[in-house]
Amino acid sequence: MTINASSYFRPCDCEGGLIETDTTIYLAPSASSDSPTGVIGSDVTGDGTELRPFYSIKRAMEYLEDYRIKIGVYVTIEGLEGIYRYNDSHKVEIKHKDAKYINVKFNMSYTNTTAVNGSTINVVNDSTNKKYNVTIEVNDVSGINVGDYIRSMWERWYPTKVSVDGYYKVTSVDTANKKITFEIVPYEYDDTVYSFLSTVDNDNWNIRRYKSIILLDNTNDTPFLKSNYGFGIVNMSISDINYTHDCDCLQIYDGILNDITINVSGFYVGMKLENLKITFDSNGFWSSSCWCGIYMTDCTLGQAYMSIGDGANGIICNGSYATYSDTSRRTAIHNNSWYGYVVRRASSLVTDNGTGGGWRIINCSYNNIDGFSISDGSNLFGSGLYASYNTNNGIAFTNSTGILFSNYSDVFTQCIFEHNGDNGIFIKNSDVNISWCICRYNSNNGVYGRLSNIIVDAYVSGGTTYSSYFDTNTQNGMYLIECSSSIENTTIYDNNGSGIHCTESNTLNMDNSFVYNNQGYNIYGWSNNDATINNSQISGSQAGIYFEVSCRLYITNSEVTNASNRGIVLHRGSSCYASNMNIHNNTGDGIFIYKNSSLGLQNSDVKDNTGWGVYITECSQCKINNDSGHNISGNNNGSVACAYNSNCDINTANAISGFSPSVNTTPSYTNSNGGNYILYN
Repeated sequence: MTINASSYFRPCDCEGGLIETDTTIYLAPSASSDSPTGVIGSDVTGDGTELRPFYSIKRAMEYLEDYRIKIGVYVTIEGLEGIYRYNDSHKVEIKHKDAKYINVKFNMSYTNTTAVNGSTINVVNDSTNKKYNVTIEVNDVSGINVGDYIRSMWERWYPTKVSVDGYYKVTSVDTANKKITFEIVPYEYDDTVYSFLSTVDNDNWNIRRYKSIILLDNTNDTPFLKSNYGFGIVNMSISDINYTHDCDCLQIYDGILNDITINVSGFYVGMKLENLKITFDSNGFWSSSCWCGIYMTDCTLGQAYMSIGDGANGIICNGSYATYSDTSRRTAIHNNSWYGYVVRRASSLVTDNGTGGGWRIINCSYNNIDGFSISDGSNLFGSGLYASYNTNNGIAFTNSTGILFSNYSDVFTQCIFEHNGDNGIFIKNSDVNISWCICRYNSNNGVYGRLSNIIVDAYVSGGTTYSSYFDTNTQNGMYLIECSSSIENTTIYDNNGSGIHCTESNTLNMDNSFVYNNQGYNIYGWSNNDATINNSQISGSQAGIYFEVSCRLYITNSEVTNASNRGIVLHRGSSCYASNMNIHNNTGDGIFIYKNSSLGLQNSDVKDNTGWGVYITECSQCKINNDSGHNISGNNNGSVACAYNSNCDINTANAISGFSPSVNTTPSYTNSNGGNYILYN
């Protein structure tokens, strides 16, 4: 049923009137200047019909107080086109027992224009009023007026990631030059955030002006709309014009929200949801300048297309389940003064591009703490995640589990964490599997792990292996403390520290990986680490492998080459068993063993190093087993040397006969004993 001038319902005199057919109650702006349709709404003289609409949602709900709604029947409170100027008196708490059958729907149609490609962006940092004024040239200013709120949709990926996505107030319209100025009022002001904007470098900057908007003159902390009994569809654009950040926009508990559109700015929380199932339509959720865009507890979030920025937090999930798989509905969470996406208290976040590739599903960048924060027993199953230029970490796992992966040979399905102020990936007390992931250009480490189980591997498709890459980080590719780590088909290179830095009781297993040209050591272990390396290439750096303080290394079928200061170094009680190795062309010794360390060497080539092939010193030991496959030759100083109470047990003359030059005899000497050659000092 549609309420009209000739046929509409009234509350029954008796308690318990029943609405049995679908019904529409109309709202309209209260001033002719705000109503393009010319229809005026009134909470005093209106009756909810299309010709005599109410003004506020609150009045429409008062109208429904004496009614029950039949199961499967819906009442829609529909706002006609225009501007609704509400204040505290229009806030509403919905207590209707059939609230799940009540929908609030404003006119979400819009006019659209685009920024002119190559035009100049003028950004004025207004530190006095703690806001930014952004002026851009657009192709068409018609229909955009001062006081309107527009939705800006723009992302630039290269050379750096920039987002100006949000819901902003228009403060100036220059019709002659087709320029508009809108203001960004962040939750916490930082005058450097938008200072790098200079030109529009593509033609995809869209500006939308919605035909209906609610402007709330808020002065207290009462939410604009609250429902404790479930709620139906909500479509609206709303802004707290005072930017008080005191009240929540929507508080909805229990029920189902399907295919909704919300644009919100200036509130404490844009949407506070509990025990709810919710999906957004193709217009999605856009939020700016809120302490938190969406705060969910015990909810299920389905498909979402959203942009949340310029606040404190983007999304906070408590005990909730959020899933994203439609690549046409991307989420951008950016420029928040705290976190981007927070998943905590046993929540789950699932992003899966499926087999179709497509755009990165969630982009959390330019946030002042972490892009993604996964904690408190939560789980992440993530494909197509991107996080850059966050002040701390791209993604942080604490007491949680995670899988970062791609299941399609498209770069947009990779997880990429780059240009973050601390680590690309932070892992503590967590179990995390990383597959075809890139961590680069971070100011500390590509991956930081502590007290965690970490697996790094590749995505394999059609016989092609897509490796994970950790490169060009200011410190280390991976920094591991008391972790159990398995690394396979991974490339780690050009980091300013070590490729892999293990400290304090790690267990490291590496297979089929390439670690090269890191400025410190390619692989460094300190204090009681166990490492097994197989089928890997280790090239360049100060030392290929440097282990010290009671570390144990088992390395087979691998190559260590081109280090600037020794190939393998064992120091202070560390040990190594090396088999089927090729250790060559290192500056200095191929293998250097000192201070109570030990080496077992079998079937290996140690050649063409500028120092000794094997150098044993300061109470260290070495045993070279009986194996005709040894080739310790071409080293500038000689094959094997002992010094300072060290010894080397070379098993059988066959093993030593292939050495060229021979073992050092001054000051060391050899002593034949039952076919063994003992070299000691």
